[in-house]
Amino acid sequence: MTHQNDIDKLKESVLHERNFKKIWNAFFDLSEHPQFIRKSNPCLDEDLQTMLEMMCAKQAGPNKIHSLLICRYGETSFYHGPFQVGDKQATFLYFKDIGTGMTVVYTGESGIEMSRFTADIVRTDGFIPPLDNGPRPSVH
Repeated sequence: MTHQNDIDKLKESVLHERNFKKIWNAFFDLSEHPQFIRKSNPCLDEDLQTMLEMMCAKQAGPNKIHSLLICRYGETSFYHGPFQVGDKQATFLYFKDIGTGMTVVYTGESGIEMSRFTADIVRTDGFIPPLDNGPRPSVH
């Protein structure tokens, strides 16, 4: 049994669904299947880790993420996993091919914060020159 159809539906939901709870319910339903778990392999992805750190810095302030486990489903572009922000449990899902994902942070007493994010990763060996959009403003 493959879960690719469910993952494809989840991808569409991450892009378009306005009710974030529906997206997370679909993801958690998918993650209950033992075969889904078996095909989800731990991996390293520094770009994804950096994005999650930036997202959580905006959501949770100075709390750093830790205990991050990045899993990739088979050879697909779908990544997911748990982590912690300070003392709060959290989960993410991310589709690398479309650069879109979501996080959910459990704030306690059944409270949750859900966020959708889109990322454009720029690779460079150093300096990125500014765009030439006319005269630069003076700095005071």
